Amino acid sequence: MDSAFQGLLRDAGQSVRAMREGFGIVGIPIIEANARFLASATHEEILRIEAEIRRWGDTSLRVEYKGFCGDRQIFEGFEARVWLARASNGKPAPAAIPEAFKKAFAAP
Repeated sequence: MDSAFQGLLRDAGQSVRAMREGFGIVGIPIIEANARFLASATHEEILRIEAEIRRWGDTSLRVEYKGFCGDRQIFEGFEARVWLARASNGKPAPAAIPEAFKKAFAAP
């Protein structure tokens, strides 16, 4: 799921490196994750993973995933991530997600 999140960022013209440089964040770590496996797959099978940001909080977001092998759904899951910036004391702390970042994921 984390690799699919990186792809979601790239598709929106973002990357963690660009977010650090452009928005001054420390990172956007996973704070919660879960998956439910619906069918099995072998190591040789190619999985297609759909990722979508389904909820925006002030300082967090929830990404939902569906994994497929062909037309067969293999799993569904989610990650909750928090937007971390450097606080005035120099330590990482949750911060408001910039509207410019959210707009990068808006449908045209």
